[in-house]
Amino acid sequence: MVRWVDEIYDEWMSLAWDKGSFDGGLFRSEEDTWGFNDPPEGKTKDEIRFNEAPIKGPRFMMSEIFEVLENPNPTATAKNERYEIYKPYFPEEIYPKVIFDQDQTKQLDILKTDINTYVTKMTAKFILEGNVDAGWDDYIKTLNNMGVEDLVQIYQDALDVYNG
Repeated sequence: MVRWVDEIYDEWMSLAWDKGSFDGGLFRSEEDTWGFNDPPEGKTKDEIRFNEAPIKGPRFMMSEIFEVLENPNPTATAKNERYEIYKPYFPEEIYPKVIFDQDQTKQLDILKTDINTYVTKMTAKFILEGNVDAGWDDYIKTLNNMGVEDLVQIYQDALDVYNG
C-alpha cells in the first residue's frame, strides 16, 4: 500500500493513471517525451484510455510534464486554441459574490424584474432588427427612467462592504 501511495507522486505513473498505460494508449520515448499512440482500428483514444486508466482518482501531475508532450490530444489542443482566441476578451476582474442586506434585496427584486425584462427584449430586437445606433439613446434613457443607476449603486454599495 505504501508503494502504491508513493507511486502517485511519480509524474509518469500519475500520467498513466490518468491517460492510460504506456503499453497501450501512451508512449514514452527515450528522450523522456510522451504522447498518444494511434488507437487500433475501430477504437477511439477515449475508449483506450477508459479501458486502461485504472481510476480517475489520486494522482499528481505537474505542468512540466505537458511541456514534453509530442503529439497532444487533439481535443485538448483545440480547447487550448479556443482559449487563446478568447483570452483577450476575458474580463480583468470578476464581480465577487457579495451579500445584500434585506432592504437592498427588496429594492433589487423590484428593479431587476423590469430592467432585465427590458434588456432581454431590446437585445432580441437589436439582434433581429438591427438599427442599434438609432435606438441606443432611447434605450439608455428608458433604462435610466427604470432606475438602472439605483441598481448600479446597490451593487457598488455591496462591493464597498465586501472590500471592507
